[in-house]
Amino acid sequence: MFCAQCGKQMKDTDKFCPICGKATVNVQTNEPLVNEQPQQPQPQEQAQPQQQYPYNAVPQKKKPNYSIIVIAAIAIIAIAYYIYNSYINSGGASTPEKAVEGIFDSFVNEDVDKFVKYSTLNPKVYEELYDKSYDEDDVTDEIEGIFDEYDYTSGIEFEIDDTDTLNDDEFDEYIGYLETEFNLQDTDSIEKIAIVYNTIKYDDDELEDGELNLYCFLIDGKWYVLD
Repeated sequence: MFCAQCGKQMKDTDKFCPICGKATVNVQTNEPLVNEQPQQPQPQEQAQPQQQYPYNAVPQKKKPNYSIIVIAAIAIIAIAYYIYNSYINSGGASTPEKAVEGIFDSFVNEDVDKFVKYSTLNPKVYEELYDKSYDEDDVTDEIEGIFDEYDYTSGIEFEIDDTDTLNDDEFDEYIGYLETEFNLQDTDSIEKIAIVYNTIKYDDDELEDGELNLYCFLIDGKWYVLD
């Protein structure tokens, strides 16, 4: 064999070149004379899965639900109409006597609302008879003016003596009187007219007891006292 470095011919048993000192190599096997440890493959680290983080989503503005708004508005209007309709239809009494009793009670206690309930100043009746819009402030002022005319409202007692319902001739005659003196524009809604005869008693001895006759109208099945 020959030295791989300087080319000098060497014996097969020589481990080193006698000229350059190079370690000999087995040319046939091409393996180094020095035993080399095989290199163990290094384990590769497994890549950690990348953690997914949610994006901070930008909140979107919710569009108003117009259908709900419309329904709510309709409901409010319906409730308001129901309250108003209940108010104007809650007036009147089943008999002329009960209507007069309601007026007496409102008069003694200066109760404007009760006076309106049992008199022709009720909103529904007022608009039918006078054919004009109802002004609550004007009506309230008128009733309070009636109360102010009497200084003994808390010392007055009323007694109902009798009731008389007008016949057809008396009815027609009185309707003509109402249209002339009270300026009633629509008397067709008046179904019947009754006169309730009453006695007024005062607690004050200086005042004499008197009589008070009240006319009552039957309108839409309810009795109201002519104010």
